Amino acid sequence: MKVTVVFFGDFARLKPADWTGKRGTVEVPEGATLDNLASQLGIGDEPCVVMLNDEANHRGAELHAGDTVTFLPPIAGGEKTHRDAPRAHSPHAG
Repeated sequence: MKVTVVFFGDFARLKPADWTGKRGTVEVPEGATLDNLASQLGIGDEPCVVMLNDEANHRGAELHAGDTVTFLPPIAGGEKTHRDAPRAHSPHAG
């Protein structure tokens, strides 16, 4: 059966060479799960957010013909910036 796969961010490096853009179709066996698809595409256990038909899902979810699966890099906090640093008390503040 065929599912549509969309790669965002760094995962674009894993897309098949014949794809144009970040989206393409992949053939998977009946009963395949998101985890099976991730392994098939070379993602394996790499941390990522997986969306199944625009909803976050666990990797054990079963795929169905026509599904759209999106792989995104993990969303996490960044480094502390100057905006996050405690502000010194200004003698002119009042």
